[in-house]
Amino acid sequence: ALAEIPSSIRIPRVFLGDEIRLGFLLLLNAAVFTSAWLATRRWARDPVQRLVDSLLLWFTVQYAAICIPGALHVLSNWTMALTALLMSGGMAWFGTRHPAASLQLAAHPPSDPNSDSHGAFPWVFLMAGIFVAAISGAVIYEQAYLPILDSDALTYHVPAAVHWIQTGRISLFPVWFFNPANTFSPLAGSAFIAWLMMPLGSDVLARAVQFPAVILLFLATLQWGRTVGLSNVIAALVAMAVAVSRPFNSELMSARDDIFLAAFIAVALAGCGRDALRDRFAPWRLGLAVGLAAATKYTFLFAAPVLLLVMDAPIKAGWKWRQWGIAVLTALLIAGPWYARNWLLTGNPLYPVDVNLFGHRLFTGLFDARRSERLSTWPAIKAALIFGFHAPPPPLLAILLTGWLAAMIGLARQAVRNPLIRVCLFGLPLCLAIFLIRSPYSEVRFLFPALVPSFIAVGLAIQRWLRWPAVGIAVATVPPVVALATTYRYKLFPIVEEIVLIATLTTTGLLALIWTIGRVAVKYPRVKFLATTATLLVTGMLIYVQWQAYVEDCRASRFMSFQTQYGRSEPSWKFIAENVPDDSTLAYTNTYFAYPLYGPALQRRVIYVPVRADVPDFLHLPRFDKPVSGEQIEASFTHLLNEHPDRDTWVKHLLDSGATYLYIAGNTTGVEPPESRFADEDRARFNRIFQDPGGSVYRINR
Repeated sequence: ALAEIPSSIRIPRVFLGDEIRLGFLLLLNAAVFTSAWLATRRWARDPVQRLVDSLLLWFTVQYAAICIPGALHVLSNWTMALTALLMSGGMAWFGTRHPAASLQLAAHPPSDPNSDSHGAFPWVFLMAGIFVAAISGAVIYEQAYLPILDSDALTYHVPAAVHWIQTGRISLFPVWFFNPANTFSPLAGSAFIAWLMMPLGSDVLARAVQFPAVILLFLATLQWGRTVGLSNVIAALVAMAVAVSRPFNSELMSARDDIFLAAFIAVALAGCGRDALRDRFAPWRLGLAVGLAAATKYTFLFAAPVLLLVMDAPIKAGWKWRQWGIAVLTALLIAGPWYARNWLLTGNPLYPVDVNLFGHRLFTGLFDARRSERLSTWPAIKAALIFGFHAPPPPLLAILLTGWLAAMIGLARQAVRNPLIRVCLFGLPLCLAIFLIRSPYSEVRFLFPALVPSFIAVGLAIQRWLRWPAVGIAVATVPPVVALATTYRYKLFPIVEEIVLIATLTTTGLLALIWTIGRVAVKYPRVKFLATTATLLVTGMLIYVQWQAYVEDCRASRFMSFQTQYGRSEPSWKFIAENVPDDSTLAYTNTYFAYPLYGPALQRRVIYVPVRADVPDFLHLPRFDKPVSGEQIEASFTHLLNEHPDRDTWVKHLLDSGATYLYIAGNTTGVEPPESRFADEDRARFNRIFQDPGGSVYRINR
């Protein structure tokens, strides 16, 4: 685990310039998505469903292109691209082998909530989709020069991706001094980050890795709303409210995976409509969506109950053993390797957490996780669920609760026979109860997948009780307006007007351009091709001119943002970036913020060398001496790692690792790390070259 990593398998520097790398990444993604779009024409008659399925296949190819070569220990730009192109070729061949399904769409949405016969693709969908994309784009624009600042992203989401890229294989990324569960958790989100980082050799796009997940979440919610009988306008407004609300939009520039999990669960549930379950892609759709969700993180288990509420949907659709087998095997093929790895290495698929059932321990881990201390009293619960950063703001929460209550009164009987309505009424209460009883953290983001059906419940209540269409549409505009108005207030930005203005102007301009091109193309058919070509050329030229400067500005300004949010650590991080060579090996201790230590080129090797003689690697950690809640894990883990330090063993392993520099983060717990004392006592071997309250840097003399 501590062996020297050859420089030949670190992040490849094959491409000559940042523009060429970006072009390579864009062309690769275009090829994958175009092939997915061609494949979906074989089964999807509805454009919204085609978009949902195309994005689902696009994410699947990304995941496979990183994980398959990584599992074979040959991960590189070339193997990633080859895997993606082979899968894309297969999808393109499949999509063109037979005539496409005809797009026969009704003129009006269905009145029967159990029907999936959808209306024609109206302008309201296009307007809503462009506005959601514009809002997200405005948020990204506002934070375009900020580095990755999210604590979880700095700790393991992004470092895991860098670790895989540097070593050329999918292996355990040890998360020291934080929570060992993050090392063994499935990390599909890190695979999506690696997909964006490896060709570019930087994180400039990885910061917005969840933007496509927001679009998928919007489309899946839109499809779900139409499936349960919402009119086109109300379904679009509900989907907008979901995409621009604080729970989801606040994570847009966080390199995490919570929106991915919510989007994949939404795709699976939206695919449980009667007609959707009868098309030829249905078992694959459910298998891919559930598999990607289970491969994202352990908190998938808090969202699993919403899937149990629709278990009867395939039975009602007449599924045979073949469809069930395809769905189950596909999900296992995608997510199973993560859990099988843990089982083989530790004997526990959910390691390091103890797995208990009715008081009997099924699998032993490192610790017994207890409910969060912040979920033990009503004031603490209120602070987490109502006033937490990821929680729906009070005005939006009041709308969701009112809509849910009205839907429960009006649609409780329909929930008995309609699985999707059942999820809308009972999904959030069920998941919330499990969350309050078992969650080790008071993180509302664990409930993201269950929040989506609560928004749809509001739409169902509006359509159930407000019979006049004009009145229903007027009331349905309230959730997205309130969601947008409360998303950034008192949080990321002081006002939201600038974001809304940018999004409105962008949406209006794009709609006007699309309408103009469409009208002119009727009379002059070649205009559409020429306009599209000109737009692509102009966009490409602007990117070519601006991209290099943008990348350099991001690298140059990152420490200004680190100073604002991580002021204590920023000076030592900056010193390491400017004075420790990119091709060196840096050992660190007393911190879990590993990512800033890699440097802007992501070339530096970063490791931790245990100070305990009985901890040779991450698979031989000592067991926690008592049950712990999430808030207690970090302090307990740090205490265990620093207990019984052995100087000779530490120095030997440090030298064997090839480390040439040592970084000891500043003390924040009141207990000095033992490595600090060992280094100061051996001045001949450890030459201190930097020191401040945020940390010390030593050059290791051999």
